[in-house]
Amino acid sequence: MVDTEKLEEGMTKQYETIKEKGGIDNIEFLSEDIQEDVANFKVKLTYGDGSTKEEKVKLVKEEGDWKLGISK
Repeated sequence: MVDTEKLEEGMTKQYETIKEKGGIDNIEFLSEDIQEDVANFKVKLTYGDGSTKEEKVKLVKEEGDWKLGISK
């Protein structure tokens, strides 16, 4: 588990980066790996200023709902 303070810190930093780059203009899914209750995606974010960044995203299924997975 990630403590709340570190999670809030990370989310604030991501928000500020996205804001500085003019928001997110597009999200392109590059790959997916879904195995029962865990889904891993590789996505390419295109920001409003034209810059791009590739990210890994993990979703975990809990009680029938998909939730964003957080890793340290």
